[in-house]
Amino acid sequence: MQQSDKIFSGEESHGKYFDLHQLFLAFTNIKKLRALGIIKADDYLEYLTQLDKFKSVPLYIKQSSKYEQYCEDLCSYLKDFFQRTNPLVDFAQISEQTEEMFEQEWDQRSLFGWEQFIPRIVGEAQAKDEGQTGLYCHFCNKSFLNENVFHFHKKGKRHIKAAN
Repeated sequence: MQQSDKIFSGEESHGKYFDLHQLFLAFTNIKKLRALGIIKADDYLEYLTQLDKFKSVPLYIKQSSKYEQYCEDLCSYLKDFFQRTNPLVDFAQISEQTEEMFEQEWDQRSLFGWEQFIPRIVGEAQAKDEGQTGLYCHFCNKSFLNENVFHFHKKGKRHIKAAN
């Protein structure tokens, strides 16, 4: 038995392939994705072709706990796989550089695929810091002082369009 057999699963074939079956199951069990039709079929190959298309997932789903857990698990697996297939690379340095690049693009609001969402997320975080959690619309990046106004805002055309 070779040492690489201990490091990689059989499906990974000595680091040649990903074994994303468990992540695929987690992804297909996110009910909100099914309702939107983002998951068209329980097809593993289709999932693999769409794996990096995060832009197609709406913001409100990206902020759900199940999707966040899925993304954390996917990130963890990919980091681990990279480290196992590239043992001589300084992963800590690459991770630090990537984190700095991400923070810089986030601050400049130029992160690919998130340009239109960053102001909403930043506004929502600021509203939470200011204690305005109950009367804040993260889709429209607006806070409200009156519950009735907030309630009617949620029925309005602008809010519905922004939510979609």
